[in-house]
Amino acid sequence: MPASSGSAWAASKITAQADSTILSGLRLLTGKLLSVFAAKRPMQLKASTATIGIRGTGVYMEADPEQTYFCTCYGVANIASTTDPQSEETVAAQHH
Repeated sequence: MPASSGSAWAASKITAQADSTILSGLRLLTGKLLSVFAAKRPMQLKASTATIGIRGTGVYMEADPEQTYFCTCYGVANIASTTDPQSEETVAAQHH
């Protein structure tokens, strides 16, 4: 999960099992993130202005205190404002 230098992130949901640890949530405080997530494990990405639920997609995300930029390369993402969760929008992409 490459993050740019100067990026700050924190794991927000961790589940320990007998043979593995599963990360299901990540909060990007500031900076940039580029990653691919498996379809079998839903993931929730959070930033100061957005919450994004993803399943099986590659993403690029930039976050700072005032705004969030998010791009999905393929797969499905549910995007909602942290100040207005009812404003959720689903984005599906085939290839970017």
